[in-house]
Amino acid sequence: MSAFPEGPSDRGSVTERTQLLYEEPLRGLHARLEAHGARVHGYRLDWRPSGSPHGATHCVEIPLLLGSEHAWRHAPMLGDLGWSEVDAVGRGMRAAWAAFARTGGPGPLPALLVALPR
Repeated sequence: MSAFPEGPSDRGSVTERTQLLYEEPLRGLHARLEAHGARVHGYRLDWRPSGSPHGATHCVEIPLLLGSEHAWRHAPMLGDLGWSEVDAVGRGMRAAWAAFARTGGPGPLPALLVALPR
């Protein structure tokens, strides 16, 4: 949400609006899924690439998971980071997603992934 300027109808800080629009509904979905027997894991990606005009924007995780340096070379959301740094950050995220696919649990989360409270 930090990528977007505040509008006249916005109330609260970026953190408060993020919690209201994303985290609270996800906690409700999490509880409903668990009530029906599902194993549920949630996290927030706290990664703000250096030099990015967008901060920790929606979809910033995509270059961490998919694509190549060539595919993302002009992406403003990656700021001024070199591809080696993007790839290094992505390795931790890919490992968590792969662990989830293999075992049903993400394993230890890298520092940029913050587990959502239940």
